[in-house]
Amino acid sequence: MKRSISIAAMLVAASLANAQSISTPADAFNAGKDFANTGKGAAGNMVNGTTGSQQLPNYGTTAPETANFQGGKNLIGAVGANKQVGCESYRAPNAFQQQECDAVNFLSKTPATRPKYTIDKATDPLLTGSKSLINNPGSVPGASRQQCRVERVKNPATFVTETCTESQTLETVKCKRGFSANVGTIVDTQSFDVNRGSEVPTWSARTFPMNFNVRGTPEGFKITWYQADNYGQVWINGTLVYQNVLGGYGDMRNGSVTSEYVGDGEWGWYQTVYKSAGGVSFGSFYDDGCNWGCRGTAPNLDITRYIKEGDNEIVLVCANANAIGPCSVKIIGTAKKLVMLGSLIDNQCSTLEQRAQ
Repeated sequence: MKRSISIAAMLVAASLANAQSISTPADAFNAGKDFANTGKGAAGNMVNGTTGSQQLPNYGTTAPETANFQGGKNLIGAVGANKQVGCESYRAPNAFQQQECDAVNFLSKTPATRPKYTIDKATDPLLTGSKSLINNPGSVPGASRQQCRVERVKNPATFVTETCTESQTLETVKCKRGFSANVGTIVDTQSFDVNRGSEVPTWSARTFPMNFNVRGTPEGFKITWYQADNYGQVWINGTLVYQNVLGGYGDMRNGSVTSEYVGDGEWGWYQTVYKSAGGVSFGSFYDDGCNWGCRGTAPNLDITRYIKEGDNEIVLVCANANAIGPCSVKIIGTAKKLVMLGSLIDNQCSTLEQRAQ
């Protein structure tokens, strides 16, 4: 406060001292120049780092953002995007420091929130009012030599609709991610369990091709349950692995139960037989009163050598006699699978991922 009063006093004294001798603009200019020359040295000495740090908040000779310059060759797009993301949730300890993020947030939102004005020729007052004035100009007051006349323009006004497009500049930027990975194995229990008995009518046969997908390398698989009324077979990938049939029966797949004339001339008769898909008769087909396979069995038969990783064709054949019965098979086993357990340990792409959202 003392310095301000002394400077003001000097100005008043200087003005009073020169008040009598200044009579022209040139005198005033020279007086001001002389006064400035006497004080410029003292004023210049006041502008330095010490007074700057005392008077200016956050004054310093090196700003934190200088690291982004790098000789003018650094890509600062990611730095700016990161600043935008950070300012969305940042709250400074005081209003002065908050001004920086307030400015960033304002510029980020401006393209989407700035008002858009539409000039409509049917409703805009400038256009609707001028049309009436043009059509009815009336008399214009003026000098006596002025000549006014009314002219009607037959050609209508031309309106042009213009559009603009804002495009975003794309750039290709590379980044790195680091992962840690551990490869191991797990043993997975898998099973195949079906019962198609309700789909086999009396005195008929049905063939059911099905798929069993094994996930991993087979470790051990068994047929743990089998039941076919009255007769049946289980085929795995084209190989017969289990059956309960009458003597002399061969491949029952896609076969049928039918009647066949047996004998010679008048001394023959019809009997029920089982024929293969090619029409070959396997002999008599009858209800045996429910054999061991009809009653059901748990063979625990090892079938690992017939099973492979991926899709396996399981074909179940059932031939029924007097009444509808079961037609089921159950397979249980284990398979070994390779697994990779990994985690992201270094993600240098987080800033670019935020920009792409």
